[in-house]
Order: sequence, then structure tokens, then C-alpha cells
Amino acid sequence: VVFQIAMVEYLESLGVTPDIVVAHSTGEAVAAWQAGFISLQDLLHLTLLRARWQENIRKGAMIALQCSASIFDTLCDGIEGNLVLACDNTPGSITASGDVKSVSSLKTVCESKGIRAIVLPVPVAYHCYEHGAFFVEEFKKEYKKRISPIMQEHTSVKWISSSQGAVVNDAVDADFWIKSILGVVRFREVLELLKAEEGEYAILEIGVHSILKGYMVTTLPDNVYACVQTKKKNSSEEFLAGLATLWVHGKDVDGFRMFPHGAKDGDLSPLPGEH
Repeated sequence: VVFQIAMVEYLESLGVTPDIVVAHSTGEAVAAWQAGFISLQDLLHLTLLRARWQENIRKGAMIALQCSASIFDTLCDGIEGNLVLACDNTPGSITASGDVKSVSSLKTVCESKGIRAIVLPVPVAYHCYEHGAFFVEEFKKEYKKRISPIMQEHTSVKWISSSQGAVVNDAVDADFWIKSILGVVRFREVLELLKAEEGEYAILEIGVHSILKGYMVTTLPDNVYACVQTKKKNSSEEFLAGLATLWVHGKDVDGFRMFPHGAKDGDLSPLPGEH
């Protein structure tokens, strides 16, 4: 979250601002802040509350499946324990959360049916109400104490919420954020709304890794995609490549602001025949 805040502000200093913001899971609060629904202070408080919840949640697991949400309940038939749909990402990609043993059983069922299933390297069951319900009352209490009840002045940025699967127009409250933390991530619906937007637009993913790239490029193949970071790649090169992608497709990028004191001449080799 801190990285995203810093990157949003730096991109704004370069003239890169969005018309629409969307997010997946933890990024939802950053999207709310960028669209002007909450203050930066409220964003940091929300991040702290979420971190406290993560510290106390009991052990669980998550699994990514290459199938649609419509067959999830069928796959879970006969499996004991707790399993829930955590993320409805695309028509062919979902994520489930639940008990470790139940997730393991679901993996076995999927493999027997030829469905690709990957257990994610996380120690808890995110977006699982049963695992996180213990924190609801404490969250509401802390929210009332720490979060400003005054609605922020919105920017012109449209915010499409992945916890609602819809454009947000009204003030958000504690129940909204509880749903964002414990409810289903409805990213497939967000992508459908983006697909319905008129005109061509570029997508810039802001995060420490281009984790949403697959969802974006498969669902929105006609739109330009760029990111600011990709895991295991040079950070500076990825950031500059992202800006370059936006610029060559006609988006405003003030690259000169990255060099406020002017660029230094590099050690360029002389042209052949030059003496």
C-alpha cells in the first residue's frame, strides 16, 4: 500500500493521472483515496486495521482455479470444512479460500477433473468471512474512533469497486470496508464495466508486481496495458518501460520532470569515421 501511495503521487508529478481507478483486494483503499473518497490519513488507518486483522486470523489457505465461478459449488460438493469463493477474477479464473485441509481436498477434486489448481503461498484465508468474522465488531469500533466521518471532496476520477462490482457514488462506511476485506472480490464484473467504457484507453497497473496483467489483457485485449513493476525484473527499467508504453500511445507523460537538474551526457561511443 505504501508503495502504491508513493507511486501514485510520483506519477501525478509526471502528469500521469487516471480517468478511472479499479483495484483488486488490498488495493481497494488506495483506489478510494485516489478517487477522493477517503483521506490519506484514513487510508493509512484502514491499512493498519487490516494488518491487525491479518495478525490474528487463524491459519487457512487459498487456491487459484482455472474455471468459472458457476461451477465452484459443484466442485465443493462432498468436501468437509469451510470453503468459499474468494475472488471471481474472470470467466475462467477464480480463487477460493478456506481451511487448509478443505483447500487440499479441493485441489485433489480439481486435478481429477482436469482443472488446473494452484495452492497460493499465503498462510491465511483472505476474503473468507468465517475466518475473519471475529474482527468485525472490533473493526467497527476502531473505524468509528479513527476514521473521519466527513466525506471527502471527490475528484473527477471514477472509482469502480471490486467489492461492489459497481461504480461508487456515495460515501463509504465501516460495512463497506468489512465487505471489501471479507467478501468476494468481484473483479470479473469490474472488467465487464471497463469493457463497456467508450473510447480507447490505456491501463496502468500500479503495484509491486504485474499480478493483474493476465486478467486485463485477456479480457480487454484491445486496450494498451502497462505496469510500473514486474517481479524479478529491473525496477527502473520496468518503470520507464511502463511510461514509454503510455507515451507512444499518445498519453501525456512529462518525462523531463524526472530530471529536474537536467540529464547528464552519457559516455556515447563516437560514430564510425568521426575523428
